[in-house]
Amino acid sequence: MKSEEAKVALLDWMLFRAGFTAGFTEFQNADVFGITKAGYTHEVEVKVSKSDLMSELKCVECILGRVKQEKYMNKQFKHKYYLTNPLEKIWATVPNKFSFAVPKELVLTACQYLTGTKYGVIELTGGVPETIKKADWLHKEKPNEKLISALLRKASTEVYFTREKILKLVN
Repeated sequence: MKSEEAKVALLDWMLFRAGFTAGFTEFQNADVFGITKAGYTHEVEVKVSKSDLMSELKCVECILGRVKQEKYMNKQFKHKYYLTNPLEKIWATVPNKFSFAVPKELVLTACQYLTGTKYGVIELTGGVPETIKKADWLHKEKPNEKLISALLRKASTEVYFTREKILKLVN
């Protein structure tokens, strides 16, 4: 499964199976970002290759102090705020929950590395995502107006550009 296919499958799952109110792709640092009917947010990071997954999991391990800090700095800033104290003035940009979405062959690896964390794992086999490890709360504050406005802007531009592409194909 390719990353773009995984994102579409996750949006479909969020909007039509898991009861989310809205779903977005490529929002801030998120591959997929959803808002539940209760108004909480869930970020999903898609990893379809083992090397890409391991790079991010090693980052998580550095934050948790399980391995020495080496070359895994590329995503450390994000995970530092997600895993330590997300309520330090930037809570609105930290999702309420966070999960990795991976193909079946990477589920065991993801679960092993994420044991003892609040992160979830979603399996992407067969086009229908399935929660394997449920994500715990990073915090319970609902998004502020600024974040909601940014999400609405993202949704509006996606609709605009999609319609623009369709019009070009038709004409």
